[in-house]
Amino acid sequence: MCGIVGYVDLTGNSRHMGRAIVARMLEKISYRGPDQRGYGEYGSVVLGMNRLSIIDQEIHSIPYEDRRNLGALVLNGEIYNHNSIRASLGEDCHYQTSSDSETILYDFLKRGVDGLSEYNGMYAIAFYDRMNKILTLARDKAGEKPLYYVKNQFYFAFASEMKCLLELVEPEQIGRAHV
Repeated sequence: MCGIVGYVDLTGNSRHMGRAIVARMLEKISYRGPDQRGYGEYGSVVLGMNRLSIIDQEIHSIPYEDRRNLGALVLNGEIYNHNSIRASLGEDCHYQTSSDSETILYDFLKRGVDGLSEYNGMYAIAFYDRMNKILTLARDKAGEKPLYYVKNQFYFAFASEMKCLLELVEPEQIGRAHV
């Protein structure tokens, strides 16, 4: 099982602090992704992922990014029907892997949140639209993959496990995304 984390600086002052916070959050859940770890910075947004290779054994960049740098995605879980989604997206996607995560990246770029209704699986997703500067978080309908978050006037942060957020706030300040 993978682990995803993210940090959004809402002040515009401490961009580099987000990188350090995401690195510490990933370290706290290092056992969730022994195959690969990575993070990406997109202005005030930092996304990170510890990856466990199940479907896709290849090493590649994390977060998943498209070739035109329009979006970035981290995913915890599995989209069981990603091959049929991939087939429906057409020939204009330039896949570098066989990963369900990359399929979902291109699906978000093409259909946005409208594609979510077709996902069959257990997942927590963070997609960052780099052009419109919009971060979208989504969970599976059954709520199998948890996603915790905290927001205040200075930042918004999320993680697959609550303990990643405990250095930022007290436990009672952490929310859990509902389905």
